[in-house]
Amino acid sequence: MGDVRHDALDARDGDPYRWQLIRSLLLGQVSSGASLTIIALATAEIAKELHSTPTLIAWAVTGGVLGSAVGGAIGGKLGDLLGHRRMYRIVLFTTIVLTLLSAAAWSGWSFLVIRVLAGLASGATSANSSALVLHAFPAHERTKAIGIYQAALTLAPAIGLLVGGPVVDRFGWRTLFVAFAVLVAAGFVWSWLVVRSTTERIERRIDYAGSVAIAFTVVTALMFFDRGKAYGFSDRMPWIMVACAVVGGTLFMVVERRAPEPLIRLDYFRRPGFIVPTLISTCLNFAFMGGLVVTPLLLHTRFGYSTTKASTFLFLRPFAYAVTASLAGTAQRRFDVRRLALTGGLIEIASMLFFAQGANTDSIALVTVGLVLSGVGLGIATPGLTALSAAASDPKDYGVTSGMRTTITQIGVTAGIQTMSIIVGTTYSGASFAASFLLGTVVAVLGTAMVLLIGPDRRAG
Repeated sequence: MGDVRHDALDARDGDPYRWQLIRSLLLGQVSSGASLTIIALATAEIAKELHSTPTLIAWAVTGGVLGSAVGGAIGGKLGDLLGHRRMYRIVLFTTIVLTLLSAAAWSGWSFLVIRVLAGLASGATSANSSALVLHAFPAHERTKAIGIYQAALTLAPAIGLLVGGPVVDRFGWRTLFVAFAVLVAAGFVWSWLVVRSTTERIERRIDYAGSVAIAFTVVTALMFFDRGKAYGFSDRMPWIMVACAVVGGTLFMVVERRAPEPLIRLDYFRRPGFIVPTLISTCLNFAFMGGLVVTPLLLHTRFGYSTTKASTFLFLRPFAYAVTASLAGTAQRRFDVRRLALTGGLIEIASMLFFAQGANTDSIALVTVGLVLSGVGLGIATPGLTALSAAASDPKDYGVTSGMRTTITQIGVTAGIQTMSIIVGTTYSGASFAASFLLGTVVAVLGTAMVLLIGPDRRAG
């Protein structure tokens, strides 16, 4: 078995390639986050044009996140085996095709399937782009680089969201997907010119059995929430899904322990430096992304906002995230990861409480405060947590561990979207929205409490 040569471990201070890399990666990924939010905003319009139901179209959001969870683990492993640059190009080209197909969808089911596949490509893209960034920057600069990268990655689709609302209202949702495809195509060309190789191609076996097992486990686990919403949790169908998930998870553990080159390195789950920051991020993203889907519904049903007006308000959250993430990446030189994560977690908790009170009292002012604080909290916490888990990873496994973080976090995201949506129900009362945000509060409290497991004065670099 050949060794992997990590060319990018020659990362040098002052190398202009590093920032050229980030700019090219960002342009290739601007459509992913915006696509999910646009679908959430324009669910009714898409369903009407495709002669479908809002429930089915809403699953395009959940299905996309679910696909990303599976695609992150598989794509990250393939990147380690075949080279992150090669995999990034493959999945980015696939994203272009799927984005164009989204614009040409002919039915609700075709749209759902296309968006799930787009989620798979998005997860693989994210895992490989993260690995490229980690290789390009020396350890002492990674938190700053991750902060700026994640800030720009969030701000770019946020601007698209701000423009996207009026575009959907005036020209329709298909036009927006065509525009996204053009942007991703430009990023594909730029990455072809800029991105350097990080590994030599080596001959290794791909863990197909592990890939199938994790896909089955993730899908059935998350279907528990969907079937619970559809049939009620007193019905046996949701619990059949849970049983399938347990069987799939057990099978996955058996397969991974025996696989000579496993899809996921199980020993990383025994590394506190890796798993604790990952679980904290998962809990905070549960609240953040669950709220991201519930809030547009709140603005539509309780305040009567149009897509354009709602998108203007929703812009506050990713904008606040982008600004604070870039600042937090630099602040890590002065403040340790635990302090930043604790501060971010407490702010995220406060945001959920503002949302709950705003929903309960129909106060747009409180909801606005919640939008800003939600972005600020996650923005402060994320860069240091990501860099800390990367510091606990072996350089040759950056693709695998980036994929693992993506998979675990996206499971939390999907659980947040589904459970918080289930609690809202179909009555759309202020009390039901408040209860949904209070669930987000509980999970954010759990994640914030886990920050105490991070050692004091722990630096990501």
